[in-house]
Amino acid sequence: MVSGLLLSFVIGWVIGGLSNWLADQLPHLPQRSLHFDRAQFVNSLSLPWLWDKRFAAAQVAHPWRRSLLTMGMAAAFTVGWLRFGDDWGRLLVGWFYTAWLLVVLVIDLEHRRVLNLMLPPAVLVALIASLLATLNLADLPAFTSMLLGGGAGFVAFLVVFILGRGRMMGAGDVKLAGVIGLMVGYPLVWIALALGIVLGGLAAIFLIVRCRAAAKSYMAYGPYLALGALMVLWAYWP
Repeated sequence: MVSGLLLSFVIGWVIGGLSNWLADQLPHLPQRSLHFDRAQFVNSLSLPWLWDKRFAAAQVAHPWRRSLLTMGMAAAFTVGWLRFGDDWGRLLVGWFYTAWLLVVLVIDLEHRRVLNLMLPPAVLVALIASLLATLNLADLPAFTSMLLGGGAGFVAFLVVFILGRGRMMGAGDVKLAGVIGLMVGYPLVWIALALGIVLGGLAAIFLIVRCRAAAKSYMAYGPYLALGALMVLWAYWP
């Protein structure tokens, strides 16, 4: 058990570093091509107080995000192993979903965007997960559950988007709700989205109380939807 925990932590730590690189690179595509910077990657794997001076000049924006994302990913992967370690299919899919959701969270917080190019990989993995479930190779949401979850999440948020004329949430949030539904399946999609809505509402209240001007500004909703989905993955899924 100890070896599994340590391995999961190390894998999560490395994936966290790669996730930092993706969070830096993906928002700027296709204006510029992907570029791997070894120094930035090493910094992503390091705690702030352990940064090597050789890489200090290469450290750019969001230094604490780099460390928090790396440590958060390592912790999440460890929790994933504790939850799903007896089912390798569920474990690997859960790890992918965790990494994907955390990258979405970071990019939306920093750029106020849910990137379209990130959606197809998640949909593909959801389809693979349903195939594993159909073949009884992993305890994952079945194909019907996946489709119902994706449809329910997308349609529910599409209605809100239309009624609010795009002022309450963006089109990217609608797509994200659909993908979350594909991930967690039906009926867990309702719990995931409800948690996201509650977390987003609490954040909005905090911003309004702290700064009344925030009431007139756009708030990124994707991070809270991602957090709601992560809570369902760790606590209830599949």
